[in-house]
Amino acid sequence: MRRTKMSFALLALACGTAAAQGGRCKSRVMVDSVFTAPAVKGYDYYLQLRNATGTALRADITFNGFAGKRVTLTQVQWKAVATPSRASQKIKFGKGFDSMIATDTVRILYDLPATTDVPSISVTNCR
Repeated sequence: MRRTKMSFALLALACGTAAAQGGRCKSRVMVDSVFTAPAVKGYDYYLQLRNATGTALRADITFNGFAGKRVTLTQVQWKAVATPSRASQKIKFGKGFDSMIATDTVRILYDLPATTDVPSISVTNCR
C-alpha cells in the first residue's frame, strides 16, 4: 500500500513538471547573440537562436522598441520559428542605419512580452 502511494506521488510530480515545461522557453531556446553586419546601405540585423533541448522546438519571437532606432524590421512578430534539437540558426530580423544594435543594447526576454522602452526581443510559447 505504501509503495502505491509513493508511485502515485512520483507520477503526479513528473506530470506536473512536464506540464510546467509546455510553452516555457527560458533555458530551452536561447538568443545567444544579436549583431550587425555591413550591408550595401547601412546594416543588416541578425540574432543567433539556439535550441538547448534534445527535441526540435518552435518558438514565437516578438520585436519591440526599435522604432526610434532607424531600424526596419522584416516582421514585428515571427510565429512558430522552428529550431532543430541541439542546433542554432542565424535569423535576419531587419535592416537600418544604427550600428549599435547588439547583444549589449537589446533586451532579451523569455516568457514575457517585449517592452517598448528599449529595443527588445521576446521569445515565448516554446513547443
